[in-house]
Amino acid sequence: MDVAQSATTRGLKPRLRAGALAFVLAALMTLPVVLSVHPPTDPAHNREFALGANTFSFRLGWSLQVYALTPLIFGMFALYSALSEGPARRWATAGLVLWVSGTTLVLPGSGFATFVMPAAGVLIGQGHEQDVLRLLDQVFQEPGWIPVFLGGIVGCFGTVATGVAIWRSNVLPRRTGALLAAAGIVGLPAFLDVTAAQRIEPVISVAAYLALALGLWQHATRASRLTR
Repeated sequence: MDVAQSATTRGLKPRLRAGALAFVLAALMTLPVVLSVHPPTDPAHNREFALGANTFSFRLGWSLQVYALTPLIFGMFALYSALSEGPARRWATAGLVLWVSGTTLVLPGSGFATFVMPAAGVLIGQGHEQDVLRLLDQVFQEPGWIPVFLGGIVGCFGTVATGVAIWRSNVLPRRTGALLAAAGIVGLPAFLDVTAAQRIEPVISVAAYLALALGLWQHATRASRLTR
């Protein structure tokens, strides 16, 4: 191995290990939502959504799931570092671009579920049901939801594309790519308010994040051996 390649490998190792730790943190922060309340989230059930959101388990689980996007972003960039030089770099690039684009677009809407709906549940419990429900119905008619809606769909496609990149790259185990792709596939109906999918998607995502963490750590170990 020449000097330049050795230096590149040494620089890759800490990024991979940092990414592995970021995925572990994302998994731990996503885990509580598995056990939280999962009320119907479609606009036709705003009352049930608000009352379900006004619980400790919902506030904890759904808020941590949103905040988990921070370590997840770092993890995805570390994953891209591992995949970008392999045979599936085009898939990896497409996956990262779609996932980051979708995530940034969907972020404004995440506050609605984590902050607005619990507050609406409090007000409904205090007897302000009709006024609150009229407000919620109006919120869903605002055009600002269009980018959020598109972002959620694009982000799921990005997750699937990254899973395909892992499968084709031979850098991480193929089962890791299959898990991540499954998270993206199930994530689409979950984002589109299918309650059953919302219960399953966090479980698959936690498994995928832990598998990614293990795969990146092992890849960093292999890279470390090459520099000795």
